[in-house]
Amino acid sequence: MDRPVIRSFVVRIWIEEYGSQDGGVTWRGHITEVASGERGYLKSLDDIAVFIAPYFNGTPVAKRRPSRLIQWLRER
Repeated sequence: MDRPVIRSFVVRIWIEEYGSQDGGVTWRGHITEVASGERGYLKSLDDIAVFIAPYFNGTPVAKRRPSRLIQWLRER
C-alpha cells in the first residue's frame, strides 16, 4: 500500500488593486511550503496550482491522475 502524500502550504493572498473599468481585480500574495520553507510569489490565483503541482510529481497521486490534480487545484 502506498503511503499517503502529505504536504502543507501556507497561502496568503490579497487584492492589490481594483480594475477601473472592467471591475476586475489584481491578486497578489505568496505561498510557502511548510517543510522546506520554499516560497513563491503569486501574481494570480492560478499561480497557486503552478507552485503546488511539482511537489506531487512522481508521487502515487500524480501517477494515477496528474491532470485531475492540476484541474482541482486550478478550480480552487
